[in-house]
Amino acid sequence: MIIYPESYQSIFSEKAPVKAAKMKWQISMAGFSSYALKLAVCLALFIVLFSGFLLVRTEASVNHVAPAAAGEQTVVVAQGDTLWELARKYSDSSDDIRWSVYQIRERNQLSSPDIWPGQKLVIPSP
Repeated sequence: MIIYPESYQSIFSEKAPVKAAKMKWQISMAGFSSYALKLAVCLALFIVLFSGFLLVRTEASVNHVAPAAAGEQTVVVAQGDTLWELARKYSDSSDDIRWSVYQIRERNQLSSPDIWPGQKLVIPSP
């Protein structure tokens, strides 16, 4: 804050010539040739665009379930079947259906409750 504004004097000369200011990117790119700059930009774009392909898994996730052991059944899923219905059909009436669904999912290494027609599931013994 200036206490006495009438006594203020500028340290800059208003009659001095002003040079054109260089932008920061002009200063930082002064050492690069045009070809090297284009090459660097293309390389950066290539890395950014195609590095995502290395991160994405394109392989199908196939769970290799062990064959049915003694006392277990192999069931082929039909149209409209659900894990809940299969658990109810192949478990004891005294068992909790939720526990049976959990056992079927664990035995067949299912990450979701989604099943599809033609899929083979191993039903664990009750």
